[in-house]
Amino acid sequence: MSLINEALKRTRDASYPAAAPAAQTYRMNESRPPVNQGARTILWVTFAVAMLAGVFMTVVLTRASESQPLLVTPKRSVAPPVDPVVAEEKIVAKVVEKMKTEQPPVAPVVVPEPLKFVLQGVTSDGSGREALVNGSSVRVGDEIEGARVLAIDVHAVKLQLGDRELVLRMP
Repeated sequence: MSLINEALKRTRDASYPAAAPAAQTYRMNESRPPVNQGARTILWVTFAVAMLAGVFMTVVLTRASESQPLLVTPKRSVAPPVDPVVAEEKIVAKVVEKMKTEQPPVAPVVVPEPLKFVLQGVTSDGSGREALVNGSSVRVGDEIEGARVLAIDVHAVKLQLGDRELVLRMP
């Protein structure tokens, strides 16, 4: 502020050359080094360039925002509402189809039907024991539905079917 006041005083004094001799005795503040006139010019030029750059950026951004929006969102088409049950069935069908195509074909496993031998009762008389299996009366050594009777006990019958031995017990 004091620099401005001093400059104003000098300007005033220079415009009146016949001023009082006291006007010539102004002194500058000795505590500060004198500012070079070139430094002042550079300071004013820098300030002017900064102001012009600000005005230029404001104009450019204003015109850019008028011509195009800054954030462009793509337009999406609205799909009709979908029944969730139908959609789920379609998804399940697709998943099952995909699983079928990804898995190698597997040979079917043939499980033989289990032979059903049911011991219904055991009787004994003086000549030996007799068993009632699947409604047929059998003795040791007889065959029933491809199985040979090996032994008859009080509560069980032992059969041989191929290379396997089966033991039938009373329920």
